[in-house]
Amino acid sequence: MRELIGIVPPMATPFDSNEEIDHGVLERETRFLKGSGVHGLSFAGSTGEGAVLSDQEIGAGLDTVQRVNDGSLPLICGVIRNSTRDALETARTARSAGVDALMVTPVHYFGASPQGNTEFYERIGELGLPIIIYNVIQRNPIGPDLMRRLSRIPNVYGVKQSVGGVHALADMVAAVPDGISVFGAHDDLLLDDYVLGSVGAISAILTLFPALFVEQWDAVRSGDIARAREIHYRVLPVWRAIEGAYFPARLKAALELLGRPVGPARHPMVAPDADDLGVITSRLMAAGFCE
Repeated sequence: MRELIGIVPPMATPFDSNEEIDHGVLERETRFLKGSGVHGLSFAGSTGEGAVLSDQEIGAGLDTVQRVNDGSLPLICGVIRNSTRDALETARTARSAGVDALMVTPVHYFGASPQGNTEFYERIGELGLPIIIYNVIQRNPIGPDLMRRLSRIPNVYGVKQSVGGVHALADMVAAVPDGISVFGAHDDLLLDDYVLGSVGAISAILTLFPALFVEQWDAVRSGDIARAREIHYRVLPVWRAIEGAYFPARLKAALELLGRPVGPARHPMVAPDADDLGVITSRLMAAGFCE
């Protein structure tokens, strides 16, 4: 796999009024993100409602993204399934579409033992693609000790660290062996993630403001912490209005306000009510992102 560092936005999956993937809008979003200077793309993650996309939909969506990306940026595919069998099928679909890596969420309904998690990632690793473990499931967290164990599996490339907050990210960076990448995923604390040693971020807020977060990443790497902090505090109130329940629908509402409509979320997620939409709108306006 090409080295993956920096800003990797998890793409929203555009739907039409019938909740089918709108491939024309997906092409537009791919062009927009690619033109914003990001360092990679992620499709069918949690921000992209990957858990409710069929394998056929994931394959078709990846084909659209690949057609526009044309190999320019590393492409990651999310795998959010609740059994090893289903995760393997999704991973095979992604492999057939020519992705660079998989971002695989631990099973979430009942969780798994350390041995079950190890076998889960071993079997997916046998497909031959690099794996980023998406550590986000509270009922099935991947702690530092287990991550050290999983790091010995061939093709485990890194971990996207979310569950447990920034303290858990610090513990993970300290624990993983050389050669294992830790990606930040704390939308309200990405600056902290970078300073603590993450190699970049795969985080929903990047999808809203890709160019701005590329600027922040570059500022951190050049030592301009003042500029990075300025960006952090500009975006923070916006994030506070967007985070929370039925998140993809709230993100899609913000994208529409930014002039990048991507349609509804898949039901039973519904659009934010008038009060929530009013808060999102006012925060975007106050930060100068829309009029």
